[in-house]
Amino acid sequence: MTTSSRKASGILPVRLGLEPDNKTALEELGMDVSLADSMSDRQLDEYIIEQEYNRVKEYYANKGEDGERYAADWRREALHKIDID
Repeated sequence: MTTSSRKASGILPVRLGLEPDNKTALEELGMDVSLADSMSDRQLDEYIIEQEYNRVKEYYANKGEDGERYAADWRREALHKIDID
């Protein structure tokens, strides 16, 4: 058995093997698939993280809570993970 040191390309769901390609991943996330043609993998990862950050804040706001700390903690961890991946 051989292994490859080549990193898989694509946004995080693709690199993790959850989706076959960026467009499918974006579609599954409910985002515009045309972004895959106009943004780099890194830009897409950052865009997805920002959208999820806003979703977390909105979730807590709908519960009448301030979710800024939770969202900021999540965003910081997610950005760190794409840096080390």
